[in-house]
This record gives sequence, C-alpha cells and structure tokens, in this order.
Amino acid sequence: MMEKWKNTERQGELARQFPSLILKQAKKVWQWAVELKDGRIWTFYILSALQWLPTKARQLKGQERDTRCQNCLLREADDLQHIFRCPVLREHHNQ
Repeated sequence: MMEKWKNTERQGELARQFPSLILKQAKKVWQWAVELKDGRIWTFYILSALQWLPTKARQLKGQERDTRCQNCLLREADDLQHIFRCPVLREHHNQ
C-alpha cells in the first residue's frame, strides 16, 4: 500500500518525504484505535496522511472563493498544514 501511495502525485507527498515516520505512526494509531475501540481514529489518520481531509481549500479547489481560515486571525489558507498550526484548534491537538 505504501508503494502505491508514493506513486500518487498529491496524496503521496507525505509518504515520499517521511516513509518510515508514516509507518511508525500508522502502527501507533492502529493500536490506539483498537485499544479505544474507536475506528474514527484510524479513519482520521488515513484521511490526513493522504491529505483528504475536508478543508476549505480542498472543498473550494478551482473556485474563485476565499479559502482562508475563518477560525483564526492568521488569514492563512485553510489547508492540511494550517490545521496543525491553527491556534483555535490547539486545544484539540493537545487532547
């Protein structure tokens, strides 16, 4: 599966940059999901690793609309990288 991800243009960016980290994280996330009996953890990890999270920039791709984050004052594009930097979401990351 990892080799197929690496061959994709956009979805394989993280797999190409951090191949061993993705595998280590996947193992930990899988363990957490099984221990907590919560498949949403695993689903979120897969969607974020493939850059398929429904961010505003992804949903409005190719349209002439404002794709900046409406939650914070940074006014950055609401994409996967911003999700991890957004101060409004900091509490969720800490959990």
